[in-house]
Amino acid sequence: MAYNPVPSELIFKTLEDAGFTESVVGREIVYERANHRLPTLVVRVFTSAKVGRDQVAERGKDAIRVVLVYRPEGGGQTKAVKKGKRVFRTGATEDILKRMMDRARELYTMANWMSTVPACKNCGAPCYRESKRCAAYCYFKRKAAA
Repeated sequence: MAYNPVPSELIFKTLEDAGFTESVVGREIVYERANHRLPTLVVRVFTSAKVGRDQVAERGKDAIRVVLVYRPEGGGQTKAVKKGKRVFRTGATEDILKRMMDRARELYTMANWMSTVPACKNCGAPCYRESKRCAAYCYFKRKAAA
């Protein structure tokens, strides 16, 4: 499939229509949507569009990335909980936008599921059901400090 330089305006409009809000991480324009059940879990879409530029990254330089992050209530550093598959800008524009939204929905569904799991006793972040490990990785911090 051939590379398709999807206009950043289409990416932004699609995300805004789905309830995402714009923010900036580093110099990249990122769209975020907090989970309605557990607002500390946030789906982030890294658009590969830089602040002050009208277009997304050039061919083969970057892909759209979708990540589920944990953001502590009182502020603090966000931690990646789950990374979605990269969305390569190949094929028809509608297909690219659909894949991007599909990845975001997958991670939002995971956040819904994580809201039903008991919280970490140390930091309040959700835990993974199978391993009972903290999604914010405080388990590894405690172990390293000991």
